[in-house]
Amino acid sequence: MKKYFSLVLCSFFVLSLTAQKDKNKSEDTFNKLPQTLLVEINKFRKSKGLDTLEFNEMLTNAASISAGSYDDGGQAKVDAAKTKKNLKKVGATSKGEECLMSAPVSKGRENYSTDDVAKVIYTRWENNKKDVPVLLNPKYVFVGISYIMSSDGKKVYASAVFGGYDIMNDGAKMKKELAVPFNTKSKKMKAPDLKGCKNCDKFKNYENLHKGIYVANGKVYLKYSNMKELKKLLKKPKDGFAIDIVQRAQYDNPNYNIMDNNLYNKGIMSKVVYKDKFFKKNLIKPDPKAKKKVRNNKIEVEMAKFEPKIGGTYEINLVVVQDGKICRTVTRTYLESGEQESSTPIGILPAPESKGLKPAFEPRSESSIINFTIPFAKNKFEFKNEDIQPLINALNEPDFIIEGLYIYAYSSIEGDSVANAKLQRKRAESVAKVLQGRQALKIQPNIETRDSWDLFMLENDDGAHADLTTMGKKLLSKKLTAIKNYRKN
Repeated sequence: MKKYFSLVLCSFFVLSLTAQKDKNKSEDTFNKLPQTLLVEINKFRKSKGLDTLEFNEMLTNAASISAGSYDDGGQAKVDAAKTKKNLKKVGATSKGEECLMSAPVSKGRENYSTDDVAKVIYTRWENNKKDVPVLLNPKYVFVGISYIMSSDGKKVYASAVFGGYDIMNDGAKMKKELAVPFNTKSKKMKAPDLKGCKNCDKFKNYENLHKGIYVANGKVYLKYSNMKELKKLLKKPKDGFAIDIVQRAQYDNPNYNIMDNNLYNKGIMSKVVYKDKFFKKNLIKPDPKAKKKVRNNKIEVEMAKFEPKIGGTYEINLVVVQDGKICRTVTRTYLESGEQESSTPIGILPAPESKGLKPAFEPRSESSIINFTIPFAKNKFEFKNEDIQPLINALNEPDFIIEGLYIYAYSSIEGDSVANAKLQRKRAESVAKVLQGRQALKIQPNIETRDSWDLFMLENDDGAHADLTTMGKKLLSKKLTAIKNYRKN
């Protein structure tokens, strides 16, 4: 396995950003900010095993509207209702989510580059509990990113609006092409949420439940063999079931699907049969001749009338409602089987005591990038072979080759800058030497040393220690050194 290492050597954890000096704001208008943010978001998704996102024009327009509303210098806070309105304005469905963030563009006479500002934004997104589920939602394949400078020129407001394939709704207006158009029965239903649908997730027999749906004499029925299980699923008055008939004709056109993606139903949805009515409508009555101890546990309920004008192929989905929310749509599962002919003989597999097939299959990754932060004790720069073992163990890989080594060495603000730079390089070279000793392939390390002043400035711009950022590097360094010396004494 080929591994690319990125190591950070530091005396404390900091956010890595670089300030650009003597650069006018007019020279850096952050035009590349959306593209830079997309690259970093995709890196984050790939690190979690997810597909990358692509820019979408509608979502970009929605993000532009959202970012523009924060030009007054207000707090960048997501309003879900506002996001849906912006999506509607640009012709998209409401099934999208947004991440918002602000970042400073300068500090005093120091102006930050696009990469610097972008790193502040995406680092904050990736460490925000509310934003991470949006960034890592596997459903999303598109994103739109836009930004705007605040009116005072001190901050950038960035908006990222995410959406899946259901963000487009070209087929909603084509319902007249169907003999029996889809309806809007789910329009007034509440949106699903984790808390409201928690009980729905506990039920594990949805496949067998769906198999109990059948059509007879112009009506749709639901039959199930375990009423006790269903009573655990349908507990509240607003818990229930509905059926949704989806026609093959809705998918015949190669350019669009005939459905409204703003709705939770795809086809012809019936009224919801709620808990009390559902169990009262049980067509399977108790046997009067049966013993009292033997109770009926089967249930069969008429769910809806079948529309006679529906022709051609169709499928029936089961809609599960919890406390008035559509929590799940159960579709038909497929298991295809048949006789396949082959002219290639299979042969006989080796016996268990034999050595088996050769060569044995070993899954391998072609390459990957791994980041590590290595703290050093004060004034220590020697890094021994045994020090590297925890890093090797963390890889959990039997075979790998290091092809690239990128070392970013940071030191704390206080102390002599020249001495710190020498110490940083010694540390970096020590790590590179140990890693080189573990393989034959020569490693060409890329070593970059710097102090953490820029990181301190950006990280504390809006924090509890914002007053320290106005002191200047030299004055702050002296103050921190004095505090350390005082504590020693």
